[in-house]
Amino acid sequence: MIKLRKPEPVRALFEAPYFLTEESVMGINLDFIIALTPALVWGVICFGLRALAVVLLSVCTAVISETVWKLIFRQRIETNDLSAVLCGLVLGLCLPASVPYWMPVAGAFVAVVLFKQLPKLFGRGFCVPAVGGYLFLSFFQNELTHSPKAFEYLSAAKFSFDVSELAEIPLLAVNRAELQGLSVFDLLLGRCPGAIGEVSVLLIAAGIIYLIWRRVLSWKLPVYMLLSTALISGLFPVTLDRVDSMFAEVFSGAAMLGLIVAFSDFSGVPVTDSGREIYAVACGALCIGLRYTGLCAEGAFPAIFIMNLLSVPLDRLLQPKFFGSGKQQIKEKKGKEEKQ
Repeated sequence: MIKLRKPEPVRALFEAPYFLTEESVMGINLDFIIALTPALVWGVICFGLRALAVVLLSVCTAVISETVWKLIFRQRIETNDLSAVLCGLVLGLCLPASVPYWMPVAGAFVAVVLFKQLPKLFGRGFCVPAVGGYLFLSFFQNELTHSPKAFEYLSAAKFSFDVSELAEIPLLAVNRAELQGLSVFDLLLGRCPGAIGEVSVLLIAAGIIYLIWRRVLSWKLPVYMLLSTALISGLFPVTLDRVDSMFAEVFSGAAMLGLIVAFSDFSGVPVTDSGREIYAVACGALCIGLRYTGLCAEGAFPAIFIMNLLSVPLDRLLQPKFFGSGKQQIKEKKGKEEKQ
């Protein structure tokens, strides 16, 4: 009797390769959390307790959503790997302190359920979950593009604020080619409106240096991403002054924060070295390109999402060949077969 081989499940097509490493998943996620902590601390100093409330709502919702999901599907609860905490933290840092409280809750829920847990039913994730949650919230552009001014503390007890009470984020002025009044030092030090975790460029840079020092992140990836962002903004300046335009593009918005966010979840990042380098360069270039098109005020997170979707094709295109599988070896094998 002939037995038919059972077909492989569809999820096998999406299974990720794994590497042996001494570092645990919890350790890697903890390193990313530590790297983002200085930016969080400054965000709380700059915008007050409401900024902390927004981030805590995002983190708590992410952890609760993941726990409930795993209870429903009878999966092992592993919140101690800190992946849900990191997802909620990244999303919270991408939001202004003035957003209504429902936004970090809804964004974190969508990030965990739709972009983190649901794809795993088919084998693996396909993007940075926090970026997916942010893109869901990007339908409410006014809330994301307005923020309290630095050191103008909003009441943490108030649920929401009218946009007219708030200031525009510097990126809107950059997109309109209005650089008057924008100080590079204010952008570096974080004395300006913006999202909680993106305002202080220096502290974000400190987090990147920490990740490189811990060998969680190769120095090439953030450097390539930063250089491509600077190069495109310098080649196509929004004003006549190339240098001012370049610094304004790189230091405003989430371009710098994206250097960490783009690699905060490896499920959406290519595995091959060349694929990661192309991913980093393309994220930086797309960030500026999407800003110039006017399709969205902030191009960093859509750029990361697009490149997340292209990570698997990049790996398949650039995967190294197995030893002995080159054209010459195939010809020699065919020749031997013909002689026999």
